[in-house]
Amino acid sequence: MEIMKGGRIGKDGEQEGTLCLCIAFLIYNTVFMN
Repeated sequence: MEIMKGGRIGKDGEQEGTLCLCIAFLIYNTVFMN
């Protein structure tokens, strides 16, 4: 939640990248299902 508040933080930068990857994977999965 702190990532959204502070935008991009040094330590949380990696977490944000993982979150983006997770969302991308979800979208990819949805495309494959449809």
